Amino acid sequence: MRVIISRSAATYLRNEVQYLKSRSLAAATRFTNAFIDARRNLETFPDMGKESEELPVPGYKTWVFGDYLMDYTRKADVIEIVAIRHGRMRPLTPTQEPDEDFE
Repeated sequence: MRVIISRSAATYLRNEVQYLKSRSLAAATRFTNAFIDARRNLETFPDMGKESEELPVPGYKTWVFGDYLMDYTRKADVIEIVAIRHGRMRPLTPTQEPDEDFE
């Protein structure tokens, strides 16, 4: 199954690799290799993740790789990685503010 990466997920990957490289080349390499392995596993086993209460969007799953989480969705014959984040980060979800003035 083909795996694609959203712009925001690709941006996070690039930024995280740059950050890790500035601290430790070995850490950046481990992160990159862990992502490559996770992506390959996702191609082979597209249902390997689990739906999460933290990510209240139907059809979206989360997969753990190392210290990171990958949120993805399956669309026909394509899997889209929509977000990648460190395990200590909360998932990106729309904020729901009450509409008190009804405008």
